[in-house]
Amino acid sequence: MEGPRSLKKEELHLAVELSDRIFSRGRGSMKDLYPLLFSEENAENIKVFMEKRKVVSMVGLLPKEVTIYGHKVLFGLIGSVCTDPKYRGKGLATTLLRQVEKDALKIGISVLYISGDRNLYRRFGAVDAGVFFTTILAEGKENGDVRKARLEDLPKLCSIYSQKAVRFIRTYDDFLKLFKASYAVDHKATYYIFKDSYAVFVERNGNLEMVEYGGIEEEVLEIARHVLFERKKEKCALHFPGFSGYTHFFDEKKRRNFLGTVKIISKDLLFEQLKGYFLERIPRKTFEDLREYLKGMDAPDATRYLFGSTETKIKYPLWCEGVLPVPIPDYGVDYV
Repeated sequence: MEGPRSLKKEELHLAVELSDRIFSRGRGSMKDLYPLLFSEENAENIKVFMEKRKVVSMVGLLPKEVTIYGHKVLFGLIGSVCTDPKYRGKGLATTLLRQVEKDALKIGISVLYISGDRNLYRRFGAVDAGVFFTTILAEGKENGDVRKARLEDLPKLCSIYSQKAVRFIRTYDDFLKLFKASYAVDHKATYYIFKDSYAVFVERNGNLEMVEYGGIEEEVLEIARHVLFERKKEKCALHFPGFSGYTHFFDEKKRRNFLGTVKIISKDLLFEQLKGYFLERIPRKTFEDLREYLKGMDAPDATRYLFGSTETKIKYPLWCEGVLPVPIPDYGVDYV
């Protein structure tokens, strides 16, 4: 058996074949659903075990820059983690995850997002993290000016999205691929646009959900009400991050888990990337004290502390208000 190693461009179809066999469930090719992960440009970030010219186990990694109030952090999105049934029980996926982590550190990635919550990821040190909420919209209302977004709307969608203070950085070309794929959080997605705002909806288990939005929050609610009316659904779940204005808009909201798991793989690297974020908000001495305090934490505890978590109640010092937990983006259409 050969590996762990990086996938070669000419072997990309072999990784897609395994991923299709394990995950596609008749939805189409994973290469079409997740065009950024399964691209020739990203092939070397997919780690594999090979045998007899077949990919028998793989872990996909997609490096993605995130901006947090103007400060850039390099994240790694992990998805399509799978092993041929004949080769399971040999620890191949565990070995590949460790290799992905080593290689991710070499290119400056400090945080991993994993699209799952399996024991495999928990043993790897990934946990629930981030502050996210859901509220239920139960009243639809038709609005003739709300419509499905078209390809010619893409420049405007890009402009609206680029105004979000905490987001994955998307180039126009990447947004184009994601828009054409029309997939989000592992489900078929539809984009709607209204005035200077947009929203993305999926149906999971028959339930309507808004999984990404941008623009003016009142306009986004108009979109959601119209989609609820159009789809003839009784309710729509609206997902939003803790730094959203919706946290004050809705009295009834529920804290929810991240749609996957998170792991800080280098505290030192993350603090360097977020140094400006902290120094805009707290004295340098406090920043250095925080950095020293987290040195004594393992990866799961540090991830929960810095980003917040539903798994434990964290009592932050008074100076942390507006500083911790550090806001991180929800998946939206960047899910892999």
